[in-house]
Amino acid sequence: MGCIIDTAEDFGYAEFATDKIVKARTSHKCDECNRTIEKGELYEKTTGKWEGEFYTYKTCSDCLSLRKIFFCTWRYGELWNDFWEDFCYWRDDDKSPYFYKLEALTPRARDIILEAIEDDIAEGKWDFNK
Repeated sequence: MGCIIDTAEDFGYAEFATDKIVKARTSHKCDECNRTIEKGELYEKTTGKWEGEFYTYKTCSDCLSLRKIFFCTWRYGELWNDFWEDFCYWRDDDKSPYFYKLEALTPRARDIILEAIEDDIAEGKWDFNK
């Protein structure tokens, strides 16, 4: 099975962009989850031009794993919002493609998702009596 989430119709494509994995020489903020990328940590740095404007995006390894596992296309800064929106649609489907892909995430990204699932179960948002 290919990717699960495709947000292509929601945004414009880059006129050009380059990305590379770099080691942080100073601390940075991830443009997806706002977590601090610590000095010495690997992250993806993307520089490009979208809709006539130049941007640089920094993505921590946890968010990068989420993007690579679940997304065909994405909008920078909206990764987690788009994931949760789509995930909630699949939540009560026992054949959901999400569950078998969780293992491929970084431990931190997986823990974020599993903690949210536990919270949803505690709040009665999962229907186990289908």
